[in-house]
Amino acid sequence: VSVESSYRKIAATGEYFDVPMLHIWNVETAEQIIVLKSPHKNSISLIEFGDNGRWLATIGNDEFHSLAIWRSHGSHWRDGVLQSVHPTTSAGIDWLRWMNDYHCSLAHGGADHILFWTISPTAGIMTQVMPTFGIKGKRQHIYCAAPFSLSIKEGSGMSPLTTDNALVTGTESGHLYIWHKSEIHASVRGHHAPVCV
Repeated sequence: VSVESSYRKIAATGEYFDVPMLHIWNVETAEQIIVLKSPHKNSISLIEFGDNGRWLATIGNDEFHSLAIWRSHGSHWRDGVLQSVHPTTSAGIDWLRWMNDYHCSLAHGGADHILFWTISPTAGIMTQVMPTFGIKGKRQHIYCAAPFSLSIKEGSGMSPLTTDNALVTGTESGHLYIWHKSEIHASVRGHHAPVCV
C-alpha cells in the first residue's frame, strides 16, 4: 500500500495474482477510483507515489522485477495511465523511492545493488543510471532509503547549492551512504550492524 503524500487523499494497492491489477482508492470515502491492468507478473511487490501525487512507480515480482511508471495529469487518478515499463534486476528489491518529482528521478535497491532511473516527464521514457561508489563506498546489500534535501558547496567562497535530488541509504556494513544523484557524496558509520530501517 502507498498513500500519496501531498494531501493523503489517494492510496494505491497491488494484487498478488499471475496478472495483478493496480487499484487506486479515495482514502476519505473508501471509493475505488480506478483499476489499472499492470504489466507485472505474479504480484505487485512495491508501490511508491511521487510527492506531487501525479506520479506512481510499481515493482513487479516477475523474474527481472519490472519497474512501471504511472501518471495522472490531474492528480485525481481517474485519468491514470501506464507511461512506461522496464526490466530492472533479478536480485531481490527491498525498497523503491522517488528522489525528485521535478526531474522525475527515482531509485530502488536491495540484495547487493542500488539502481537509479530518470524519467522523461513528457514521453515517460526511462533511462537507467548506474551508481558510482568511488572510494567512499562499496557494492553491498542496501536495506533502506529516504530522500532528502542536501546542501553542497562546490568551491571555495561559493554559496552552498541545495538540491532535492539526494538520498540516504542504509547498508549491510552499518554505513549510511549519502547520494547526490547517482554518486556517493559521503559515507558515515551509523551502526556496527546492518542499517535496516
